[in-house]
Amino acid sequence: MKRSMYAGSVRLEQLGQELTLKGWVSRRRDLGGLIFIDLRDREGVMQLVINPEQVDQQTVEAAEKVRSEYVIEVTGLVAQRDQANDKLPTGQVELQVRSLTILSTSKTTPFEIKDGIEVNDDTRLRYRYLDLRRPEML
Repeated sequence: MKRSMYAGSVRLEQLGQELTLKGWVSRRRDLGGLIFIDLRDREGVMQLVINPEQVDQQTVEAAEKVRSEYVIEVTGLVAQRDQANDKLPTGQVELQVRSLTILSTSKTTPFEIKDGIEVNDDTRLRYRYLDLRRPEML
């Protein structure tokens, strides 16, 4: 399925719309009842919410398997976040996921894809293609 727009471009103007997004999993948090995923693409980061009470079992199982740097496709409704995150351009909205598909899995990376990490320069150069995904390097 074709993406509706880039994850980092979603704003309050899309509130209530059903969107299809694709990108890399930046972070996954399982808070018991809800699963939160930060989806990253070339435009930025968008928070996804998977509520097991609102989706089918296949979507929940896929969300539980997802790890950092997996490539996924999600479809869901744009909703306003209860607690806005002023640090992100997409911080006022989230995507309430209805379906999730894992497009590609990934091995564990030799270092985390985030800012402020201490990594040997040789390792960073060897895995330059991963290092360039860090926001600091963009």
